[in-house]
Parts: sequence; C-alpha cells; structure tokens
Amino acid sequence: MSPQVTRRKMAYMAGYLAELEKYHSIPFRDYIAERRAVERLLILLIQSAIDIVSHLLADRGPLRPDTYRELFVAAADAGLLNKSLARSFEQAAGLRNILIHEYEKIDDRLVWKSLPRAVKDSKAFLAAMEKILEK
Repeated sequence: MSPQVTRRKMAYMAGYLAELEKYHSIPFRDYIAERRAVERLLILLIQSAIDIVSHLLADRGPLRPDTYRELFVAAADAGLLNKSLARSFEQAAGLRNILIHEYEKIDDRLVWKSLPRAVKDSKAFLAAMEKILEK
C-alpha cells in the first residue's frame, strides 16, 4: 500500500477516534441511548486498523493470516506492533465480529467499559503506524 493510502486510512481512523472520544466517559444510561452509534464507531475504528495492518503485512511478503485476530499476531511478529497492543487489537477484532455478526448477545455494559481502553489503544496504534511511515 502506498504511504498516501495508509495515511488516508489513518486519517479516517483518527476521525472515528475523535468521534468516539465524545462517548468514552459518559454514564452507562447515556451510553445505552447512543450505543448503536458507539458500536458503529468501534466497528469502523477496528476495521480501519485491520485494513492498515493487512496492507502493511502484504507489502512485506506472502503471509496471509486466516483470521483478523491472527493478523494482529502477525503484525507483532513483523514488528509493526508491540505484543501488548497486538493482543488488545486481537480482542478488538473479536469485538468487531460480535458487533457485526451478533454471534452472541452483545453485553452493553462490557462494551461501555471497554471504551476508555479502545480510545487509548487506538491512539497508540496510530502513533505506531506514524513511526512506521516515518521510516
């Protein structure tokens, strides 16, 4: 992927993150009123990270993980993300799947509690990607 495309995807991700930050410390009752908007922002944010990592890994060779979770393991193995951040995004990929496919009943309280971490990890992800692009 060209650096321009990566930067564009990062800009989208930063926009989703800015919108999500409005919700990351709201009371649970307010979250419930806005949960579909928050869920959509989480899906977009996580999918952006998936797209970015997928393309950066594709530029490095033929490795093709079978799942989005494995994608983040491969990103850590390739030095794109530290292991801790990769583990967080492995979990985020699982959340994305639950939100999109409703594999199981969505635990609203669990999603609400995860918002501060999602914001923190997404900022760390964007910073890590910026360092890669600076090289």
